[in-house]
Amino acid sequence: MRNGIGIDEHASVELAGIKGVWALRHGSSAPHDSLLVLAFMHETRVLSLAGEALEEAALPGFDACSKTVLCANLADDLIVQVCAGGVNLISCDGPCLRATWASPPGRPISIAAADGADIVLALSSPPELILLRASGADGLVRVAACALSNEASCVAISAPTYGRPGVADGAAPGEARVVAVGLWSRMDVMVLELPTLRELAAEPLQGEVMPRSLLFVTLAASAYLLCGMGDGHVISFQYDAPIRAAGAAG
Repeated sequence: MRNGIGIDEHASVELAGIKGVWALRHGSSAPHDSLLVLAFMHETRVLSLAGEALEEAALPGFDACSKTVLCANLADDLIVQVCAGGVNLISCDGPCLRATWASPPGRPISIAAADGADIVLALSSPPELILLRASGADGLVRVAACALSNEASCVAISAPTYGRPGVADGAAPGEARVVAVGLWSRMDVMVLELPTLRELAAEPLQGEVMPRSLLFVTLAASAYLLCGMGDGHVISFQYDAPIRAAGAAG
């Protein structure tokens, strides 16, 4: 936050036991976020901003009886909700449940990331990374998977490369190019190519503290991967996006 920037409180509510919070829009045409998704240990609640009040709302197709792992707006006016047992794809037009994907029995989804049309899931027992692609026409399609040597501790999808110099004109808007994954008991961060999930690099980390969060950001026209460690420190890596070859499949 810069000095001189004011913050106005529109609404507030006291709730205990919140495990995760995500802000959503009703659709791509909505000017602002107006929904708050709150994850608790055994349930999920949705709050809607109505004037200066927060009111509990219901989204058709939303699993309110499970803890949400991730919730995000996607392309094609879609919303994705990821729970331990599977994925729900909800259309903002209605809204209504468009598609579902169930994780294999005994293999819960521990963490997830989503951007554009891509949804990356980290499964347990055994550890595996799965890429789903969402669309209004096809629903949820499994694109690729790769085995992991350890359970994933954090995952993040890179910012879209569409419109950057050197990127082929055929790249779709909102398409992400790589996914970064931190693993338990492994002192590095893996960078995998999308959509193949082929490993491109493994960046070693200093010390013996596990990575707990990852974020791709652009600062002063340069791309960085920020890695939040379990002891509160942040490690930054300058990131050069891979260039898509002309005519390559997305």
